[in-house]
Formats: sequence, structure tokens, C-alpha cells
Amino acid sequence: MKLAYLVLLVCVSITNAQTPSSKRSTFLVSMKNFQKQEIEMRKVLNGIRVQDLQVNYAWGKQLDQYKDMASSQLDLLSQSTRTPAIGDDLAEEMLLLEEAQELNGAMMELSNFLSDPGITHDTTSAGKANTWARSITVANTQLSAFYTDAFHYVIWHARDVQTTNCAAKAN
Repeated sequence: MKLAYLVLLVCVSITNAQTPSSKRSTFLVSMKNFQKQEIEMRKVLNGIRVQDLQVNYAWGKQLDQYKDMASSQLDLLSQSTRTPAIGDDLAEEMLLLEEAQELNGAMMELSNFLSDPGITHDTTSAGKANTWARSITVANTQLSAFYTDAFHYVIWHARDVQTTNCAAKAN
């Protein structure tokens, strides 16, 4: 009996730790906002054209690889935000968080590469590369807002699952 009371007490304290911003509806709105932002992110990525820069072949290939990696990660995250289980399946939500982190990392690598002053010695090309890098930074800031909302929801959902499991064990 004491163990059941202790388990119930722990479960109640976990339930009380929920914050208003970590509810499912906020998460779903954030996902819808990301789906709109995704269009802008694709425009940014598609606007990066190696052929518009005066760079050597090796730099051009590397830039294409960074761009392709970011595009692939965006595809994965986009697909996950459209998965019907999101909002109900904790494992899918955790995968979504991982994909958002991977996209963030790929976008940062691309932005850092474009910001490298050694990429080109041509002033026009350097200006284009820096403009693209700034656009990626803005897109990544929006991605970070989505990640934060998603993270808060997944934590809330995990606690909810834990509370449900605790209550079942107490009975």
C-alpha cells in the first residue's frame, strides 16, 4: 500500500509540472506553421546556385553536398510533420525532434560554409554567398522556434505517458 501511495504521489507531482505552452494544440499549430515555413526554407535552398559563384570545382562540389544534405534533412522532417501519428505516438515525436536537430545542424554547416571568406575571392560571389548564409540563418531561427515548441510538447507527452503508466501500476 505504501508503495502504491508513493507511486501515485510521484505521478501527481509529474502531472502538475505541465506548462500551458506544452499542450498538444500548441504543438499542432507549431507543426502547421513549420509546414508553411518549409516552403520558404525550400526557396532559400533552391536559390543557392553554385553556378552563380566563381569558385573552384572542389568548393562547388562541397557546397552542393552541404546543400543536398540540408535538402534531404528538410525532406525527412517535412515527411514527419505530415505523419498522422504525430501528436499521439511518442516514438514518432522523438524521431521528429531528432530530424529537426539534424536539419538544424545541416543548415548551420551550409551557412558556415557559405560564410567562409576563402570560398571565393570574387566580390560579387562573396556577396551572394553571404546573402544566402544570412537567409539560412533566418530560416534556422524559425526552425529553432518550431523545435522548442515540439520539445516542450514531447516532454509533456512523455510525462503524460509516464503518469498513465504509474497510475496503472498503482492499481
